[in-house]
Amino acid sequence: MVHIASPSNLRFKLWRRQADGEVRKTGRTLVCGARVCHEVASTLAEERMAWIVPADFEGELPGSAAIPRHELARGLFSELDRFGTGYPLLDVAVDDRIVPPPTEFRAGLYLALPLQDPVNVGAVIRTAAGLGVSGVFLLPSCTNPFHPRSVRTSAGAVFKLPLHAIDDLAELAARGLEIVGLDSGGEPIEAYRFPERAVLLVGQEGGGLAQTGGLSTLKHVRISVVALPMQGIESYNANVAAALAMYEWKKRCGQRKP
Repeated sequence: MVHIASPSNLRFKLWRRQADGEVRKTGRTLVCGARVCHEVASTLAEERMAWIVPADFEGELPGSAAIPRHELARGLFSELDRFGTGYPLLDVAVDDRIVPPPTEFRAGLYLALPLQDPVNVGAVIRTAAGLGVSGVFLLPSCTNPFHPRSVRTSAGAVFKLPLHAIDDLAELAARGLEIVGLDSGGEPIEAYRFPERAVLLVGQEGGGLAQTGGLSTLKHVRISVVALPMQGIESYNANVAAALAMYEWKKRCGQRKP
């Protein structure tokens, strides 16, 4: 157990950057909350993680006893514990968990996310994992799904789904995936026939596809536009819209064999 009491400690400074969401620069994230920490500590390789515990913590920690432990003075720990759980944090390496897309895709539904709000990203990925989505494509405007707020909102689902970085939607269309966008001006989703391999493009709340992260590639890629049933409101939030569309796919196509 290594005890850290100074805010000038280099390791503590790195953790503070991780808590601020600097995942791309550090290649690491902080996992917060007892249940999510238990799941991550029990499934990832021990060399990818380290525990951060508050001073005088006496509880049992899950996972391998070989996972390093660092004890922080209570004041320093509170700076990192942005959700106020009081439970130890997991410092986790995530630099290799977002990879290029594969060359071939199995049958199923995929997501394409341009979302900038880490809470929305985590919520959509959690729902996607629950409904059997095959993978997630992260567009350049999308916030890192391993932002601590995304990890917590996803309840750890960001560690369960394949995550792929792409430059634009044309990459997917060129590989035979049909892009399905949600917009109030589209064909009613009840009448739409999902293809064997589809990518659901989840747009920003309010503006529909017209404000989807400034995607200039929308003009150069064929998109099947579908509309969700809606009355009396202008839009759903991103997670609700994605959940409704994913459920519609699940009940009609989710049992197809790859």
